[in-house]
Amino acid sequence: YGLKEKDIAVDIALEGGRILKRKGWGGGYTRRSDIFISLDARADLANRFQADVFVSIHVNAAASRSAAGFETYYVDNKTDNIERGREAARDYDLRPGAIGMKRAPSPPMEAVLRGVLFEEYKHESRELAAAIQAAIARVAPSRDRGVKLGPWRVVRKSNCANCLVEGGFISNATAAARLARASYRRQLASAIAEGVESLRRRFEQTNGFTR
Repeated sequence: YGLKEKDIAVDIALEGGRILKRKGWGGGYTRRSDIFISLDARADLANRFQADVFVSIHVNAAASRSAAGFETYYVDNKTDNIERGREAARDYDLRPGAIGMKRAPSPPMEAVLRGVLFEEYKHESRELAAAIQAAIARVAPSRDRGVKLGPWRVVRKSNCANCLVEGGFISNATAAARLARASYRRQLASAIAEGVESLRRRFEQTNGFTR
């Protein structure tokens, strides 16, 4: 229907970022324009931003034009946390302060500590996905496809609370007509921002965030 995911996604992301910045969040984007960033590079950017939250924004498509609805994914819980700790130790600057230590731990201990931290990321990611899905459900007049587990590389390699949002099917005529409207994209952006804010409020109340 003449739409491209890359255009819709970046528009929603930029607006969502503007909303969050007005609410006092810092932040950055993996891209602001029509350039290609690989999945690993997107995760790497989030880690280099030292992000507390990373949201990967998409719209869906299917061979069947009747497919419709929105869904949110968080990282597959079959991921081995200790192995993720080792992987992160190899690939990224871990900053000892990020795990509450003034000096870097030994490599074996670092892997164990990172494993514990990644378990916390999973919990926060599940909460984030649920909050965003619920917020979108309040504005999207389409099928709620739910919160799901997914092995998506872009979120699996992100060292923070993270999720992947599919905001609708551009292969569906009704959804495409909505997504073509700037006003509806702003609603989706606002809902995503609301979900992120909801997570912050919840974890500030329970002292869930460590920084």
